[in-house]
Amino acid sequence: MSFKNKVLLPVITVFVLTVFMIAANGYRLLDISVRATTNSLLDLFTSDMLLKINQLEIILEEVKGTLNEKHMVIGKAVARSLDHEDADMSRDALRVLCEPLGIATLSVADAEGTIIHSNFDEYIGFNYASAGITQKYLALADGSLAKLWEEPRRSVIQIPTGVDLCQYIGIARKGGGFYKIGFDAGVLLRLEGEINIGRIIEDTKLDENGFGIVLFDGKINAHPDAEWLGYDVSSEDWYQSIKKGDGFTWININGIDYYAGHKNTDTGYTIVGLIPRNEYYKEINEAFLETVLVVVIASILLAVITYVIVGIQLKPIKQVTEGLGKIAKGNFDAKIEGNCTNEFALIRNAVHDMAADIKAHISMISGIEYASKIQKNMLPMDSAMANAFSDYSVIWEPRDVVGGDIYWLKQFDQGTVLVVCDCTGHGTSGALLTMLVVSALESMVWPSNCKDTAQAAWQIEQRLVDVFNVREHDCGNTIKDGCDLAILFIANDGNVHFSAGNMSVFVCDGTEVRRIKGQKIFLGEGNLQSKDEIETFHVPSDAANKFYIASDGLFDQPGGKQGMPFGYGRFKKIILENHREKQSVISGRVWESFETYRGAEPRVDDFELITFKP
Repeated sequence: MSFKNKVLLPVITVFVLTVFMIAANGYRLLDISVRATTNSLLDLFTSDMLLKINQLEIILEEVKGTLNEKHMVIGKAVARSLDHEDADMSRDALRVLCEPLGIATLSVADAEGTIIHSNFDEYIGFNYASAGITQKYLALADGSLAKLWEEPRRSVIQIPTGVDLCQYIGIARKGGGFYKIGFDAGVLLRLEGEINIGRIIEDTKLDENGFGIVLFDGKINAHPDAEWLGYDVSSEDWYQSIKKGDGFTWININGIDYYAGHKNTDTGYTIVGLIPRNEYYKEINEAFLETVLVVVIASILLAVITYVIVGIQLKPIKQVTEGLGKIAKGNFDAKIEGNCTNEFALIRNAVHDMAADIKAHISMISGIEYASKIQKNMLPMDSAMANAFSDYSVIWEPRDVVGGDIYWLKQFDQGTVLVVCDCTGHGTSGALLTMLVVSALESMVWPSNCKDTAQAAWQIEQRLVDVFNVREHDCGNTIKDGCDLAILFIANDGNVHFSAGNMSVFVCDGTEVRRIKGQKIFLGEGNLQSKDEIETFHVPSDAANKFYIASDGLFDQPGGKQGMPFGYGRFKKIILENHREKQSVISGRVWESFETYRGAEPRVDDFELITFKP
């Protein structure tokens, strides 16, 4: 593929994608507009249906109230009549009493809740206590509920004659027991049949293709298509979804997608307005097809124009690109060929300068990486640490590729010498100082003086002062390079003594953490006059003791909400709470806490943590 086509195709692609993104955003905005319009239409429809259904409910409730009052009056009169001692309670007498009053069933129960008289022989002997149907009848029987009681009107059952009942009235008897009077629900049922919600649905159009349905307790109560009436949808996922609240959503009924608006009533009705998917997207799809046609025509015109212009304008770009390609492959001596003028001449020169800078930088990085290998090789081997201690852990993390923190270990017949050192600075300057300290230790610590930690610190002080010619620069240009360090001698019997300058040694026995602060001396400044100025600290042997030495890269690291240093208290808490764990586990939890605490804050110094159990 030619360079011209390489440029042309991306330009056309970017243009087409941009136009399509604009079209997609327009499509989204159009969808929002159509949805808002549809929501308004559905909301108006469902609100209208809800109002009409509420009006029907009010009518039905008024009829129910009238029937209730009538039944209450009749029930009380019948109860008073039957409470006379000479009242005839034979089946035929009860039937004669029921017929003119519209009573469908009349039963008399004794104080035990057993029916002893009824206008239906089938009911005689029925006991409410054993059946457990309702405790309220039993309360009437024993006199503890001495007032009129009725079941909910919607409790429709069928008596032996086939008549539907929707109301029972219970009244306490004199001397115990109760009367159970049931009234014919036929009036109410016929009224519900005459007030047809489905007729309202048919008369109220949603739009040309949309329609509405009404459900009652999961069954279709009204639908423009009579075949759907009575269909049970209570197990459908979409019904369970719309029952959770009012709103708008997509639903699928018998494999057809509809956009639906729905409202629920307290009486069990659900009103649903439905718009078919193809109707909903009709206007949106028409607009989108027009946009696609415009994009295709515009893309063709752009391709022709761009092809002509690119050939003229992109020759210098091609030359610069080819030169950059060679540099990207590692040829930093490559030059951009051809005649470049104006801005392209500036670009060419800048590219040549950049390649030279990259070449120099890579050379420097290679040197630092090699220095890192040398510094790591200066550290004690894991096998030496394992031989010296019953358990140990080391975290050594320079802030840069190389760092100013170092640790050194050497074993003798009498015990082990461990040095933890934090040299001035970090990066390359700190690393150079660590090499000087390690060199001094290798040449100065011998079997004859390995126990004398103060002597070792004094010799390092002298070596640094001599190397930096500190005393010859007392006029004001004194080099302030040196180190904080702790030199420990761990005897074979577990006793530990050490000397330290600006570095603390922490000792934890499982009950407390002791911080033994080193002297406020900085080795290499030339302020010490003799070895006698250096103290030696002693820690007696204890099987529970564990030792911890860290550089200030841990304690001085800012973090947390206030940007305060990590500090000593947080460190002591971690090592005390985890004392029974292995040293590697304890160190790992310190590091995890350190990283969490600093968060997004950059590390300010090298990190060094040496822990061991003698």
